Order: sequence, then C-alpha cells, then structure tokens
Amino acid sequence: DIIKARMERSGVRRDICDSTISRLYPAGTLTDLLGGSGTLNLKTYGAGGLSTMAIRGANSMQTPVVWNGINLQNVNNNTVDLSLLPVFLFDRIAVQPGSSSAAWGSGAIGGVVKLSSLPRDRTHTGNYFRNPYSNHKVVLEYGSFGATMFGVKVAGGKGKWNYDLKLYRQFSLNNFWYTNTSTTDQRREQLSHATMLQHGFMTEVAYNDKFVLRVWVQETNREIPPTMLQSANEATQHDYACRIVGEW
Repeated sequence: DIIKARMERSGVRRDICDSTISRLYPAGTLTDLLGGSGTLNLKTYGAGGLSTMAIRGANSMQTPVVWNGINLQNVNNNTVDLSLLPVFLFDRIAVQPGSSSAAWGSGAIGGVVKLSSLPRDRTHTGNYFRNPYSNHKVVLEYGSFGATMFGVKVAGGKGKWNYDLKLYRQFSLNNFWYTNTSTTDQRREQLSHATMLQHGFMTEVAYNDKFVLRVWVQETNREIPPTMLQSANEATQHDYACRIVGEW
C-alpha cells in the first residue's frame, strides 16, 4: 500500500487552525483566517481584491496551497488568490513552514498551506458517528457594508457509503467611507463599484473509505473599484473554477 504521510511526519512543524478559530470566520476567506498569523506575510488589495501570501521570506509563487493533495496554484501566474477560498468549505486548515515543505516539490521552499476535509464519519473531536448517521449545519452571517453569507452543510452515511455536501453564497457591497488623501482638501468619499458575489458548492462521496469522488465548483464576480486618482471605474473580474478529483 502507498500511504501519503508528508504532512504527518513526526518532528515536522504544523500550525493547524482548530475548529474554534475557524468558527470565528464562518463567512470569511483564508485572507481573514490567516491574516493574523505571525508565520504568514499577506499582501491584500482591499476588500474583495487580490490576496497573496508568503512564508519565511519566500514569495507567493514559492508558497503553494494544496487541497487534498492537489496544488491550487494558477498555471498562468503560479499564485493562489486567498480571497477565492472560503473558510466554510474546509474542515481542516494547516500551515507547514520550513524546509520540510519541500517534500511538495522544489517550488515549495517557503512553506505550504494544506486544505482538507475530515473523514466523513467523524466529528471535529475525532468521535465516530453511529451508522447510519446524518449531520446538518447552517451558517448565516450579516455584517456592515452589505456583507452577507449563507452556508448549508449536509453529511450522512449508511453502510459503506458516506457523503458530504456544502453549499454557500457570499455577498458584499464594500461601500465604506474613506479619506481621499490624494485631493487637496482630503475629502471623505464612499467607495463605489466594489461589489463582490461568490457562490458555489463542494461535495464528497466515499465508498468503503477506499474510493472517494470530490467535486468543487465555485463562481466569483468582483467589481474593481476606482483608485483615489480615478473618478470612476467600470472594470470587473470573473473567476470560475470546477475541480473534480477521484481517489482510489
């Protein structure tokens, strides 16, 4: 048998975001969750904008993000936009800094961020559900500047079959007020054309813990706000991703 244990070796440092910390950001992205970490250096471009990271002085191209062992780096620019990765979809988020992360390839000399799911028949404390079982979770959050998030998680199993389904929708106007320091009078202005809408789902189906099928589909529409030197901007950005992975 081949056992994947690159993240589980003894003596290897791993900073794991436990369930308590993840519950503080149910409607956030990895930018919100990892922004306060002393291990990571995040570079963000405003609410809903591009967000990249680096570990131990390396750049974002040398810090891959892997989802159940699959590298999520963009094939065009070799980076990962953390603002496109909602916390709600992942049961376990771990950061592995240091040279030991080079086990993921020569491009991971700074570190690696691992996103994964818990076994479908276990709780966050490691206890097993009775078989058959069902587990449901609903998350609803509302905040300032039109920020809303709605997520539903449904999981269950019977016999040798297990399944897990997560649906979510995030929306934000980002119409906050700021001081325009580029003007002579430094007047107060309200940010415009900065709406962000993101929705998608992730599902996993497993048979006898030997075959697993994972599907992750999401769509993000973002308006690019004008800079302080612009009066208006009509640029938009559309991101669509469909990831299908089968494991045996």
